[in-house]
Amino acid sequence: MSIKLSWGILGAGGIVRRWIGGARQAGAQIRAIASRTPESAQKAAAELDIPEALSYEALVQRPDIDICYVAVPHPFHKELALLAMEHKKHVLVEKPAAVTAADWREMAACARKNGVFLMEGVWTRIFPAMEELARLFTPEELGGLKTIQCAFSGCMPAFLKQHRNLRMDTAGGGLLDMGVYCLHLCDALYGAEPEAITGYASINTDENQFGVDEQAVYIARYPGQRLASMASGVRTAMQDTAFLYAAECSVELPHFWKPTELILRRAEGRKTVEERRSFPVPQAEGARPDEGFSYEVSHVEDCIARGLAESPKVPHAATERVLTACDSLRAQWGLRYPFEV
Repeated sequence: MSIKLSWGILGAGGIVRRWIGGARQAGAQIRAIASRTPESAQKAAAELDIPEALSYEALVQRPDIDICYVAVPHPFHKELALLAMEHKKHVLVEKPAAVTAADWREMAACARKNGVFLMEGVWTRIFPAMEELARLFTPEELGGLKTIQCAFSGCMPAFLKQHRNLRMDTAGGGLLDMGVYCLHLCDALYGAEPEAITGYASINTDENQFGVDEQAVYIARYPGQRLASMASGVRTAMQDTAFLYAAECSVELPHFWKPTELILRRAEGRKTVEERRSFPVPQAEGARPDEGFSYEVSHVEDCIARGLAESPKVPHAATERVLTACDSLRAQWGLRYPFEV
């Protein structure tokens, strides 16, 4: 089931240029884009072939826009999502949906009050490979999932010190930008909040004194004594592969945050049998390439067509669980952003 919604985009950063390829391949109708300055909105509209460039306030007031995609830096997600929802717009908000779990609860309450759909844009949870994983880790197939190992971290050069990922005032660092993918993967596969989570972060390790979590490792225990080890960062390059373990078999998930392939390994006698399963992202001829955002956009439109207030694949409770884990880790690390009271 699907309907044609009219989209407005709040933000004109790099993620929009990636997201719009999937949106267009999904057939989304994009009417307008807004940014902090008229110049940046006009530039993005021209580059991305979007009919109108508006201010944030003007865009959310448009009666011909049904849903807003919020794609600004983390600290401004809540403000713009609330603005859109108070004007009765559905909202897809980039990950992390908010800086804290308390912020997210306020956003979810606003969605309920205004009767609109709200979802965190964790596209990972909507890829077809995730459905296959859920099917595999069942008693009939591989048995229960026992341990997850995953890392997502890149190395940003110090000369990019004004980039949002290296700035405290934009809630930079690895946890909220990349670590949430690790936490959402575990949440999607375990379907529960960690019973315990702890870890260590490297902060202010050189003369740059960025203040953000430059790299971090953390471990969690989930119900049933299931475990996870995770790592994230912005100053250390790591392989973005997840390893999922049952008792006698494993699944390797390359580029787990946008999974299009899995490698299943089973023990058969003294041999290990390997099987690869691929889930390529469909590409429409002549359209912008899509990394998989079409799955997210199509899912959102389907949920709204079905009259759902939230996504069954990225439910409000999952976003709250992940942000609660982030809150706990940041508290352990003594990491507070300058805008936090």
